[in-house]
Amino acid sequence: MVDDQQLHDLPDRLDEPIHLPVEQLRAQRCLLVLDNLESIFQDDQRAGSYRPGYAGYGQLIQAIGLRPHNSCLLLTSREEPVGLVRLEGETSRVRSLQLAGLAASGGQAILQEQGLSGSTASQDILIEHYSGNPLALRLVAATIRGLFAGDVAAFLRDQMPIFDDIRDVLDQQFARLTRLERELMIWLAIEREPTALPALHANLVQREPQRAVLEALRSLQRRSLLEQQGKGFTLQNVVMEYTTDLLVSEVVRELETDQLDLFARHALSKAQAREYVRQSQIRLILAPVAERLVARLGRAGLLAKLRALPDTLRARPDLASSYAAGDLLNLLIHIGADLRGLDLARLAVLQVSLRGVVAPQINFAHADLSGSSFDDTFASAHAVTFSPDGHLLVVGSHDGTIRWHSLADGQLARVSSGHTLFVWSVAFSPDGRLLASASEDRTVRVWDAHTGESRLVLRGHTQWVKSVAWNRAGMLLASAGGDETVRLWNPHTGELVHVFETPGVAQRAVTFSPDGARLVSGGDDGALRFWDPHTLQPLSVLRQHAGWLRSLAWSADGALLASAGDGQSISLWDARTMQLLRTLSGHANAVLSLAFHPDNRHLASTSSDQTLRVWDTQTGQTLHTLTGHTSWVYATAFHPSGALLASSGQDQAVRVWDTRTGQLISMLGGHISWVEAVAFSADGELVAGSGQDHTVRIWDART
Repeated sequence: MVDDQQLHDLPDRLDEPIHLPVEQLRAQRCLLVLDNLESIFQDDQRAGSYRPGYAGYGQLIQAIGLRPHNSCLLLTSREEPVGLVRLEGETSRVRSLQLAGLAASGGQAILQEQGLSGSTASQDILIEHYSGNPLALRLVAATIRGLFAGDVAAFLRDQMPIFDDIRDVLDQQFARLTRLERELMIWLAIEREPTALPALHANLVQREPQRAVLEALRSLQRRSLLEQQGKGFTLQNVVMEYTTDLLVSEVVRELETDQLDLFARHALSKAQAREYVRQSQIRLILAPVAERLVARLGRAGLLAKLRALPDTLRARPDLASSYAAGDLLNLLIHIGADLRGLDLARLAVLQVSLRGVVAPQINFAHADLSGSSFDDTFASAHAVTFSPDGHLLVVGSHDGTIRWHSLADGQLARVSSGHTLFVWSVAFSPDGRLLASASEDRTVRVWDAHTGESRLVLRGHTQWVKSVAWNRAGMLLASAGGDETVRLWNPHTGELVHVFETPGVAQRAVTFSPDGARLVSGGDDGALRFWDPHTLQPLSVLRQHAGWLRSLAWSADGALLASAGDGQSISLWDARTMQLLRTLSGHANAVLSLAFHPDNRHLASTSSDQTLRVWDTQTGQTLHTLTGHTSWVYATAFHPSGALLASSGQDQAVRVWDTRTGQLISMLGGHISWVEAVAFSADGELVAGSGQDHTVRIWDART
């Protein structure tokens, strides 16, 4: 303790040099506590900057940190004071501890202490939502006890609010932020998942030096408002909820008063976001903005305001190049407005998703459509594949065209025409230089993958051709067709090497073993037929399936072969002994396609029951049942990294899923009819889908 006389000897002004306290701390062993130090920090300055007249606290901290003494100074603050980090080091006596939220066990102890009931799982959800903050947990516990009879599950079924005490603290913290810091906080609330510095920098309408953005992020970390996960930055749940509500409230106020700021500087939803993120943006940002505006202005009033807005934007260059036009179009789409005659000429129409939206007579003349996504007009897709280098996604379509999409930007790179009926299958050669396609028009075509030009037309099948496959060396091409044959071709000369006949049985699937020593086909009698592609002799026949055998897949290590068809189940074979290992059951209807994960253990399947399943082949258990398709799911393919899974179907869309979590990441629209096949390129940068709209489409798998 310091006696009264020593206290009287302290300087009268905090910005005067402080010598006496340090001498007293050297003479005696004392503990000084400066609690809530952030209350003397300056607003609208970098984190930890002192208000005028309070710089003496910084001098005191510096003096105690640098001079020898026998005492201890303890600071508590939501922001790190300027200069403190320079005092820290491996051999320094100055240390800082960033307090994280409580672990589940600590949070549960608080809830139990407050007399709450509920399962461990429900308590963990509550603790995670409030990021383990002890104050927040005590506040919410009092509410649950008073309004929900202590039932945590009942509270979870209701909305989990931000309490006034927490809101007051966040209001104070936000008031101290710089303009750039506030903008980054709002962008992190929009992104809703860890986002790297380059992506945050690219979001900004007013281009700031990347160094300034990095300094602002560091300042937010010192303010304890930001979390870093790997290379990305994100917000705690409560902070994200607060920031989201702030954005919604401010945008509503701006549109009511015609004073556009946040509305112009931020995208309320992003067309290029992962699909589950985009849906969250719509649900938590776009929809509340629309609902509040309709409640205050009426639907007719809101429509009139939004339709008049483009003229206002064009009159101001800063607004014309902002997110405002994209936000107003997203709002109009969300409320189901008639878009005919909307004039968005000479405006930046950024981050708008027009997939599946009928948008006739919109004037986009000289508009900047960066980051927006539109449907192309073509028929459904049956087949999809990635190029081995991962740069292209190719889709075979119902109109006989093959469409090549760049995965770098998701744009259609070219369209290859030649087939006269729909394309059932597409497959890249192992070196990625050639693409083979099979069609209802009874031909197989070989295309130059660089130019998209047709190199060869392989004629010989007298009925539809359902499947094509390359051998490992790329010197043989196999095709399976409705004329009850499997044919071997030289894909470089077009020469027919051999015809394997299957009298009375149309063939629907064909694949080579990874070592190229065997060829297997599947047909309408449900049998697997094995052939030697070198001696051209039949090897064996396995009869297992009832009805058509529709799909075959060989694991990359050659150990497993999977087959499936109309019988709802998948047969898993030891590819060396051809003994049946197990049957995978779970689909409620025909299994239409199969694909092995690169790890050789996991298998994906699609079905006419509208689901996609991921299986553990060692246990036979279903790991994920992926729902979202609204009709038959025709095709699937794993990304070469195994991190992503693509599926396509009759509902005219290609969906991309997170393999680990089963979350829908993105939905590639554009097909206006069935999508029947999908595949990733070998390097995983491209995803291709094909359908009955006669097209093959290629997308950037990253975007």
